[in-house]
Amino acid sequence: MASFVAVSLAAQTPSPQNKSGSAQAEAALAKGDYSHAKELATKCASQAREAGDADQQVRCSILAGEAQAYLGDYPAAAATLQGAAQTAQNKGLEARWGVALNDLGNIRFYTGNYSEAYRLYQQAQDISERAQPSQQIERVRQLTQANLAALFQRLGQYDQALEIYRKMEGSDSLSPAQRAEMLSNIGALYRRLGDPYKAIDRYREAAKLFATAQDRSGEIGMLTNEGLALALDLEEYSKAINAFEQALKLANFAGNLREAVIANLDLSETLRRIKRLPDAEEHAQDALMLADKLAVSEEQWAAWYTLGRIQEDQGAKAEALADYRRAIGIFENLRSDLSSTELRSGFLTDKRVVYDAAIRMALTDVPDLEELFHDMEQVRARTLKDRSGAGGPLRLMDLERRLPPDTALLEYWTDGPQSAVLWITMAGSSIQRIASVSDGDVGQFLDEIRGGSASWKRPSRTLGVKVFPQVKDPSHAVRNLIIVPDGNLASIPFEALAFGNGLLQDFYTVSYLPAASLLHPPHESRGWLWPWSTLFEGFANPVISGSFGNSTLLQASLPPLAGSSEEVQSVANLLGGVSKLHVGPDNLRRYVDSKSLRDVPLLHFATHGVVDAEDPNRSRLVFSSPSNTQPADYLFAREIFGLDLSGVRLATLAACDTETGRSIPGEGIAALSRAFLSAGAQAAVSTLWRIRDRSSAVFMERFYGELASGKTAAEALRSAKLESARLLPPRDWAGFVLNGDRDVQIPRHIPMLVFPLMLAILSALLWNFWRPQRGAGAKGVVAPVAGSATKPRN
Repeated sequence: MASFVAVSLAAQTPSPQNKSGSAQAEAALAKGDYSHAKELATKCASQAREAGDADQQVRCSILAGEAQAYLGDYPAAAATLQGAAQTAQNKGLEARWGVALNDLGNIRFYTGNYSEAYRLYQQAQDISERAQPSQQIERVRQLTQANLAALFQRLGQYDQALEIYRKMEGSDSLSPAQRAEMLSNIGALYRRLGDPYKAIDRYREAAKLFATAQDRSGEIGMLTNEGLALALDLEEYSKAINAFEQALKLANFAGNLREAVIANLDLSETLRRIKRLPDAEEHAQDALMLADKLAVSEEQWAAWYTLGRIQEDQGAKAEALADYRRAIGIFENLRSDLSSTELRSGFLTDKRVVYDAAIRMALTDVPDLEELFHDMEQVRARTLKDRSGAGGPLRLMDLERRLPPDTALLEYWTDGPQSAVLWITMAGSSIQRIASVSDGDVGQFLDEIRGGSASWKRPSRTLGVKVFPQVKDPSHAVRNLIIVPDGNLASIPFEALAFGNGLLQDFYTVSYLPAASLLHPPHESRGWLWPWSTLFEGFANPVISGSFGNSTLLQASLPPLAGSSEEVQSVANLLGGVSKLHVGPDNLRRYVDSKSLRDVPLLHFATHGVVDAEDPNRSRLVFSSPSNTQPADYLFAREIFGLDLSGVRLATLAACDTETGRSIPGEGIAALSRAFLSAGAQAAVSTLWRIRDRSSAVFMERFYGELASGKTAAEALRSAKLESARLLPPRDWAGFVLNGDRDVQIPRHIPMLVFPLMLAILSALLWNFWRPQRGAGAKGVVAPVAGSATKPRN
């Protein structure tokens, strides 16, 4: 959690006057006597103001604001802290100003206004960076870093949070309370990453520090944190219940309502797990009542989710679904208030379980397909939809109207042992439960097909039977399938799964979408391109000259890609028109920064791709060394998001693993193709595994040959795969997949010979128009005009 730790900072910079009031307020605050602390601090601030002691006034105002926050009076706390920040700013008290901004950020953090919290923390960080170095400013900097880490942690940005904590652990400028707060957050992070024993070690270390600092609130927090690890990770329920009950007793005694909410929630969930449902419901209701009183959104949705699980355990499915949807409504509102894409991207990481619970309940009896579709779409590619402007709700009937009569969209949902697929066509929709696909099934299929094994068809049949619904198409009109995968299904090429007496691609063209809301309306126009406009820009065969030094981005040398040079050259020859090729030493990243890429219809990257499983933003494409003494250059995913590719029809990522990456709940696979789609490209061809250099060159020549003949991207990819399947093992063709607009085509070039003809026609038209106008004007000058005072000369 974000931390109120201004007390220790204030104690390091005593005012020459009136120190007893602030010291007494600090002592009362540390003991958990918040009402008395507020009274003492308010009086202290008033006396300091009358005495003209601005430093002491701000110090006591901050203490008063913290006491109000602990009492749950967040509006009053915000007003008090805002006044303290303003006074500190006016008087040039930079350290006090930074602390007040942090505490204001914490108020916004607790009430779910994460964008404002982020802004306030950033403002405090700016102050600490530009101020004259001092022990107090360093403490402000550390405090701000800890709060930023807590915010990233809350929003699911675990890697960023852990990186900040690692840097802070060696600092000697943290007070005991600050270090304890940091250890608490690190413990919570270790729990999230699956290491409860390390988490408990951090909690117990933090508890000792809180006891040293006589911080009652911190001690309560450590009891609940340790109880969570005991209950949810180690299943030691009796010990956990004891910890939660002790925390609840201390929180009630101190009047710390927020800690009481958390203790009630954790106690409720533990009691639910051991089937003490009435007791669990009572504590969940208590938590909801207190959360409503405090208006703390995170705890409100958590209480509704807990109540829903209790209702589900009691067999009250309708009531459970209603509770889940109340929880979803609360954090959807929270997410909509986040102004930054960076903050939104991991927000649903710990909330996917609520959507899954709602979908599970909605699937019972006779499901409402419209509501079910809405629930399923809410856990699909949220950030990509936000960036593309498709983030608003899409009704099922509107999606049906977007589909051509020969196309079906299959949207999958997976939740452990349960799976389902929504089959959508222009004629209507239906939902069907399907057999769950285990990670073992997927892993075996991928191992066989990527390794070139001749026995790949057996796991292909196993998966095909499980994932394809037995839905009949009465009109037999469907020829195209659009797949919206979920979970582990996102890592398999559906085209290579067994279907009927062959493979799926033998019967259908297949393309993919991260979410149904991203479906493009049908379009037929290929459009035209001026003869001097660039049609194709290709990047191939990076040359890496320098050493890697201490870089952790690449830890092994990368082989040359000789086939990729031939690949882009053959594609350029097939397409005709104007092409720009950046091959070998000229394959430089700086060309990607150029605005010229915006209007290039076809981009092609035949280079190395590197997937970062820890931080998706660090996944990257590799480019040649800028000079003989430098290592490789990179285009990172986070940089691709910032490009303007609004005129790009198709981005082909013929690098390794460009359709793989970390799976993020609420977002899906964080693949490089997503970054290109998010930057504005209509469609992307990418790879599900490492493709051999020469095989990629042969396949791409076939693919672009089909595109050049006028086929859509989906048709061209299918034709290339069918031809390749007759000659090559599936490892050399099945890994290429198409995401985005399946109907994109290469624009037609206006031939250069058209321009002389157009000029001749235009000249003739102008000549014919000009001649009669000239003749009429000459006669008008010579002839007399009736009624004119001018006479012709004799």
